[in-house]
Amino acid sequence: MTLLDQGYINLGLTLALLNSFAVVTVGFILAPIMTATGSAYGGTYRTARIVEGAFLAISIFVAQSGYEFLGLSTDSSEPKRCVP
Repeated sequence: MTLLDQGYINLGLTLALLNSFAVVTVGFILAPIMTATGSAYGGTYRTARIVEGAFLAISIFVAQSGYEFLGLSTDSSEPKRCVP
C-alpha cells in the first residue's frame, strides 16, 4: 500500500505550503540584515524570495490539479482513464 493510497497527499501539500511560507519568511528576516550591513540588495533579495515562495505555492496547486486530472485521487475506487 502506497502513501497515495492511504491518503497522505494532503500531508505533502501542507508541508510544501509550509516550505513556501518559510521561504518568504527568510526573505523578510534577512533583507533588513543585508541592508543594515551596507548591501543595497536587501529589497531585491526580499522581492526574489517573495516571488520564489509564490511560484512554489502556485506549483503546489498546479500539481494537485494535475493529480486529480490524471485520476489518481483517492476519492473514487475506479481510476479515470485518459484516452487520446
